[in-house]
Amino acid sequence: MPDATRVWPVGTRRQLLFDRRFVESSSGLQFTLNPPLERRPVNLPRPNGLHHVNDLDVHIWQAKQRLDGFVSVDAGSDDGWLVTPPIAFEGSRLQLNIDCGAMGEAWVELQDEAGKPLPGYAFEDAVSVDRNGVAQEVWWQTGPDVGSLSGRPVRLKLRMRSAKLYAFQFVKAG
Repeated sequence: MPDATRVWPVGTRRQLLFDRRFVESSSGLQFTLNPPLERRPVNLPRPNGLHHVNDLDVHIWQAKQRLDGFVSVDAGSDDGWLVTPPIAFEGSRLQLNIDCGAMGEAWVELQDEAGKPLPGYAFEDAVSVDRNGVAQEVWWQTGPDVGSLSGRPVRLKLRMRSAKLYAFQFVKAG
């Protein structure tokens, strides 16, 4: 697997390198960099006395950006997967910042340091995440609680279809 993926942000000719040494992934995933801001002119009435500055029109722009939505890992209609290195976390819930679109889904498996699925957290136990949101809670058949694994190194293996993963985080319940 190459250490870097070449990425061309939408609307630019400039090429960026995205370091992907931190994950293993299938060939069904793409690492993409979204444009940081969407600029659109907003038509507002000009206040009195503000017409031109140095013979230039004054413009006001409105910017919209998904929370933490600068970089995503994208899976098409074929399944794609990625595995993180072992990470120790604090918290009792796993949340995904994910866009599952109209028909997308994602499943999460928690593994030990050697890559063996942890009992109760295997793909067979996973409940699919099929929503779009910045804090989608991950569930398994026994529920969303991962507090018993807090402080212990685990790997996350994510399997996705027609989805974009922007980030994940462990949080305390409540």
